[in-house]
Amino acid sequence: MSNQMFGYFDGDFRRRPQQSLGGSHRETQRQQLLQKAAEERRDREELRRRTNCAIVIQSFIRGCLARKRQCSQMRKEYDDTIDRLSKSHENPSLDAIEHLIHEFIVFYCKAKDTQRLNWLSQQLVKQKDIIGPKVITDTNHWLYRIKCILEFNISELESMAGKQASIAIPMRALEVFTGADVYDKCCA
Repeated sequence: MSNQMFGYFDGDFRRRPQQSLGGSHRETQRQQLLQKAAEERRDREELRRRTNCAIVIQSFIRGCLARKRQCSQMRKEYDDTIDRLSKSHENPSLDAIEHLIHEFIVFYCKAKDTQRLNWLSQQLVKQKDIIGPKVITDTNHWLYRIKCILEFNISELESMAGKQASIAIPMRALEVFTGADVYDKCCA
């Protein structure tokens, strides 16, 4: 009866540690699984990062190509309009000039558009008496347009510094639209 009450005693008062007969194989396998899972996570994250980078680069390139195509198309339309206006031998209307300036500001490239800038500057100088009052009355649009064209002309003059090129057209445009004469006429 005393055995049942106090449990079994074999004379050894220390408990022996539990021995796993499977060894440390399971723990090693678990560590390997954890390492493999972590490595796979890193690989997936790296793939996700690379994919996102590729998407950003591709988007940028597609945008550049689309802008280039758009500018080429606008240049072609601009040239067609200039040809049509030149054949009519009339001064372009204010609406036509406004449209041409708007397009020109969008697609202007110093290396490609020197002749277009010269033609547009000549038209602006020819019609300074009509454009001057528009700059005063519609400052939000016309002031910006004239400012851009003058900036393009200044840039053109800077690039002509060492060359044997005619500076007459850009200089005339600057002279006309930076002088007070054009604007005084409309205010008087």
